[in-house]
Amino acid sequence: CGEQPCPVDGVWQEWTETSACTVTCGGGTKSSARICIAPQRGGKACEGDASKIDNCGEQECPVDGVWQEWTETSACTVTCGGGTISSARKCIGPQHGGKACEGDASKTDSCEEQLCPVDG
Repeated sequence: CGEQPCPVDGVWQEWTETSACTVTCGGGTKSSARICIAPQRGGKACEGDASKIDNCGEQECPVDGVWQEWTETSACTVTCGGGTISSARKCIGPQHGGKACEGDASKTDSCEEQLCPVDG
């Protein structure tokens, strides 16, 4: 440099705090940035990237259980005197920590409640 002021190369500042992940599950990103203090008097520019992006939140998302449709109601257990009919359904899931299906997997109702005829 001699009689001229010496060149000053660009200098990176510290990385900013990494951002929160864009999602909590299913795959997202988080980022951080830094600023280059500009070179002076012909110094070299900062080398490298001003920002970085990393993957995060890659675990599977919870999937709650879902009931299938009720099965067709069964025939009444009797033709008179009070019987029952029933129907059922199946819960699909849950997966990856999701909530279980709420409610009953089967239901029963009364049927054919009229009195049976008596021979007389």
